[in-house]
Amino acid sequence: MIDAGGRIGQTAERFPRPPPELMRLSRLLFVGLLLALLIPAAHAQGQVSPYTVTVPVTDTSEGKRDEAFGVALSQVLARTAGGQDLRGKPGYDDALKAAPGIVQQYQYQRAAGGLALQVSFDPGAVQRAVSQMGVAGTSNKPPVLLLVRDAGGNVMDKDALAPLSQAVAQRGYNVVLADPGKSTDAPAVATADPEQIFGLARQYKTGLVLLGQLRADGADWNLVSGGPQQKWNSTGAPTQQTLVDAGNALSDRLGKQLNVIGSGNVDGKLWVSGVASAQDYASLLALLRADPMVRQVVTLSAQGDGMLFATKTGLPLNVLTSSLTAGGRLLEGDAHSGADASLRWVH
Repeated sequence: MIDAGGRIGQTAERFPRPPPELMRLSRLLFVGLLLALLIPAAHAQGQVSPYTVTVPVTDTSEGKRDEAFGVALSQVLARTAGGQDLRGKPGYDDALKAAPGIVQQYQYQRAAGGLALQVSFDPGAVQRAVSQMGVAGTSNKPPVLLLVRDAGGNVMDKDALAPLSQAVAQRGYNVVLADPGKSTDAPAVATADPEQIFGLARQYKTGLVLLGQLRADGADWNLVSGGPQQKWNSTGAPTQQTLVDAGNALSDRLGKQLNVIGSGNVDGKLWVSGVASAQDYASLLALLRADPMVRQVVTLSAQGDGMLFATKTGLPLNVLTSSLTAGGRLLEGDAHSGADASLRWVH
């Protein structure tokens, strides 16, 4: 402003500079919003939709086509529900009968065994159907990293782990194998350090890690899921059946973690550390909003490299975080004052 003497005065007292934390939050909100609008479209390019399947048909008649729609939807529902058997759930039969009404597009194809029909369903309608059956959808499940050492301490390769991989695949989960040449400093079964798990999550893009150690008289196992660890062991000389049993035990534990029944709207506060840039912030928001159990996310504050969010979710927040950490972009974090759950962003 200009005083009576014509001098330009300071305006800082009338318009004080916002604190650094608020300025940083504003920048993240602005730039992050722009990036969040772009990320989903870029991510979708080249991605195979979990809502599209191909099923065999004997002819192109309307009856056979509608029958194929039902078969296709049964596969998509199972995929969306994380491999669960939904056949006994209320509304399952009605959903299959209504399959033609939620088909987005279909196309006949010539296949090696004859004629096939490729069907794409409306994602929102499929998620609603699964939710109405009381099941939390878990399509696009992350792979499980297998890092298993033989009795000599060597990281086992694809051929050696085939029984374990096949057992896990039969239960609806994908696997990725640790690179033996890059696993010299990998965590041992009994000593899975959080920073080592953080490094594996960055390298292999998953928060699900099965650590195994075979011994002459048994085997030790540790399933690390986003930070929490579940350990068990088996006795007797290791055989192929030992690996099959480990795969089934792993799948049972993941099923309890990922296939959780929703419980209405739950309000909570989530703290996420490690948000170092606007790109991180945008990616984090996109990930949270893509989860069908996250109904609302509101940014409350920023402190250092952490962000506090108010959330409305379909599961208790501590249960939901177990599912979120499976993807490898979020891991369990240190407790934070005022937050119901704390996670750590993986760059």
